Amino acid sequence: AIGGNQVIFSRGRASNRCYFFLEGNKLGLESTYGANSTSAVESTGSIPAGAWTHAAVVLDTSQVANADKIKLYVGGSLVTSMTLSYQGIFSQDVDLKIGSTTFTGSEFFGGWMDEVILFDQPLTSTQINQLATATGSLKLTKVPSLDIPGAVAHWSMDGGTANDLIASLNGR
Repeated sequence: AIGGNQVIFSRGRASNRCYFFLEGNKLGLESTYGANSTSAVESTGSIPAGAWTHAAVVLDTSQVANADKIKLYVGGSLVTSMTLSYQGIFSQDVDLKIGSTTFTGSEFFGGWMDEVILFDQPLTSTQINQLATATGSLKLTKVPSLDIPGAVAHWSMDGGTANDLIASLNGR
């Protein structure tokens, strides 16, 4: 098993935040809105150490009135989801941080990442599966041969850099 709580990405501040993490050999999502409203889910299957694993998180604000739904996919398949009892955590003008928390700057991810893509719309299960099973490079706004528009940021992580290939939202 892989040890510790390692944040893959986070968005928000101390009281209003969401993060996607690896804990042991399971992927999880946790969202907090205000002092007393926290939701969390964890994948049921194990993530193998030392192997590439495709993971995707989808935020869908159109499913439930006054709530956001977050879905977690592993290997192109939906493994868990949660409906938040609040709405708008991602509408705030706050940082997105890849590889650690935005609110403490700790809990660093200790693995490798490749092809991190941010879309401006929720992807369907079919689109997530297409991304998970794609081969080759995914370096365009419209992912080649997959017909998945809407990518607004894409970090290929090639050569040890965090340069965005679409909107110049480069990492540091």
